Amino acid sequence: MVKASIGPMANCVEDLELFMRSLLDKECWKFDPSRIPLPYRPFSVDKRLHVGYLVSDGIFPATPACQRAVMETINALSANGHTVKPFSFKGFDCIRLVGQATLLADCLSGGLSKLDGKGVDPTISRIVRGMQLPNWTKSAMATVLHYGLAQTLLAKTISNCRVRRVVGGSC
Repeated sequence: MVKASIGPMANCVEDLELFMRSLLDKECWKFDPSRIPLPYRPFSVDKRLHVGYLVSDGIFPATPACQRAVMETINALSANGHTVKPFSFKGFDCIRLVGQATLLADCLSGGLSKLDGKGVDPTISRIVRGMQLPNWTKSAMATVLHYGLAQTLLAKTISNCRVRRVVGGSC
């Protein structure tokens, strides 16, 4: 079972601190034994940060709004004296594929059902349409991409986007 977890979004560090203090001061681990008993500790950032960032994963383009948000954050961090650099590391392709397999195990059918006909952002509409293709079609496309066009990573990505079922086991 994949458990949900909360992750706050805020306009400033002070709001994030308020969120964490509110959550941890209530000693939530007393009500949920799966939580780590970690009391709130005040913090401060006394030194300049070194931050790595990604604007694209190299395969799928980020939406313009996402790119703008990353760039605004980079500019704000830089303006406050922090060091920001583009981020890459060996093994990113493997992590991307594992993440895709996990997040796209239903080929977005759950998420798409919640759109209520409002549509999909144009930047990802082709990707969404591709995920809705039958598995055999995606396998054929992946084979052509891998062996015919030497696009190994894209082939693995397409192969990854298939409906998966949870089989056996118990919690």
